[in-house]
Amino acid sequence: MHYASAKGAVVTMTMGVAREFATQGIRALSISPGPVDTAFQEAAATSPEKAQQMLNDVPMKRFGKAEEIGELVLFMCSDACEYMTADTVYVNGGGGWR
Repeated sequence: MHYASAKGAVVTMTMGVAREFATQGIRALSISPGPVDTAFQEAAATSPEKAQQMLNDVPMKRFGKAEEIGELVLFMCSDACEYMTADTVYVNGGGGWR
């Protein structure tokens, strides 16, 4: 419950910051990733059962890659994304909608 509340707060804060600073040319965007295969996850010693449970909620049936998040960050910081603000991008392989 705390995790979901915190993610909701980030989405709301992103919209508020974007609205407040848009006239100054400052954009606010956030990324809400699903399960991503990282060293942190490995260090957390996620059990095979828990990992499978997480994958069962991802229609693409795989964890995301850190590089995929990084590529999104590059796009969001680029001139190709100048008109985008107040948005949260969900990178989760189609999961998280149930």
